[in-house]
Amino acid sequence: MATAPSSLAAPGASAETTNFLSGASATGVPPPPAPAEPSSEARDRQFDILNEAVAALRQEVARSYERAQELGEQNEWLRELVTSLRRDLRKSRDRNKSLNDHLHVLQKKLHEISAPPPEKTAVTEPRGAASPEEKATPAPPPAQPPARDPASAASDEGSAAPPQGKTD
Repeated sequence: MATAPSSLAAPGASAETTNFLSGASATGVPPPPAPAEPSSEARDRQFDILNEAVAALRQEVARSYERAQELGEQNEWLRELVTSLRRDLRKSRDRNKSLNDHLHVLQKKLHEISAPPPEKTAVTEPRGAASPEEKATPAPPPAQPPARDPASAASDEGSAAPPQGKTD
C-alpha cells in the first residue's frame, strides 16, 4: 500500500521519506499520542514530595549548623586550654631550671665543704706534729705524785688498804 506523496515532500521523494517527514509510520501504524499534561492530582503529589524533601534538607542543615556551633565552641575551649597548658609548661620549665641551678650551687658548696682543705706545699710539717690548736695552748707540766712520809710508806707497802693519816 503506497501512499501518495504529500505536498511537504520534495518532488521525487519516496513514500517512506514522505511518511517520516509527515510523522506517519512507514508501517501504517499511527504514532503514539503526545504525552498528556500531568493531571493536577499527580502534580500536587510531586509538589508534596519535593516540599517534604526540602523540609528534610532544611532540618539537616539546621542540625549541621548546630553541630558546627558546638564544635566551634569546643575548638575555642580547647585552644584556650592548650594556651594555658603551654603557659604552665613554660613556667614549670623555668622553675625547673631555677631549681636545677640552685641544686648545682648547693652541690658545689657541699663538695667544697666535704673536700679536704688544700695542703700547703711550701711548709711541710712532720707527721704526728701538733695541730694549730694544740700549738696555741701550752701543755701542762707532768703531775708529780704527792710526797709521803717514809714511816707510812713502809707500813702501807704490804697492805692493800689505802693509807690512813697519822693520829698523834
